[in-house]
Amino acid sequence: MKYKDFKNKIRNFPLFSSSQISSITDREQILRNQLTQWQKQGLLFCVKKGLYILNEADRKINPSRLFIAGPEKAIVDFFYLHLSDFHRDDKDIFSFSYRFQNVSDLNKKRFKDFAKTFGNRKLLKIVNLFCEFIESRE
Repeated sequence: MKYKDFKNKIRNFPLFSSSQISSITDREQILRNQLTQWQKQGLLFCVKKGLYILNEADRKINPSRLFIAGPEKAIVDFFYLHLSDFHRDDKDIFSFSYRFQNVSDLNKKRFKDFAKTFGNRKLLKIVNLFCEFIESRE
């Protein structure tokens, strides 16, 4: 795929993940290789493993304007970016390692809704554990 075609399909998204590639083309591996080449050329940047952003000239939406998050969204994003730090059924991590406090005002439904948008089972489990942690503090 040519960069121009790729850019036209992706430019309305502030960020895109490598998992979205299958919806763009049938030749996933070729496009993954091209992502690496385009990174080297400065046409796109890797924000986190598997998460990319187009260069400033080619993107339509500036992510800094888009990502103004409330506390629930910010915490879910934090969990997502630190998935490897969480282990199965480790509720104590919220109070001892991260020292979450004053959580009674947080909206548990919002947490779950935000987590579902990521489509990641581990993240959903972490958010459910966090909601249990919130309930234990109420």
